[in-house]
Amino acid sequence: MSLVKKISLAFCFISLLCMAACKADLFTPVAGDVPIAQQRWKESDLTSLKAGQTLFMSHCGKCHQLYKPLEYSEDSWLDCLPEMCHKAHLNKDDQLLIRKYILTRRSFLEGKQKK
Repeated sequence: MSLVKKISLAFCFISLLCMAACKADLFTPVAGDVPIAQQRWKESDLTSLKAGQTLFMSHCGKCHQLYKPLEYSEDSWLDCLPEMCHKAHLNKDDQLLIRKYILTRRSFLEGKQKK
């Protein structure tokens, strides 16, 4: 194998590792996440959490890296989401789905850290 191919393969491997690390705190919602969300939003269900994840991953990652829920405080998320959703041409319903997804994940991770 030529040196150029080896370097290219190494670069691809490192890139994949970096992408996996960036998404380490992202998750696909499961039934156990619903009670966490329902503590704040009684109407939350698994479908809405999954919709929030889909919107977050498909829209927010277009312009910048996907930030982990604990990278910012809850107040920071609540401050930036309206502007970012506006830039991404998302409506208020979509913004709420993303908020539920991110803040549910934040709550889960914060609870995990306390243990």
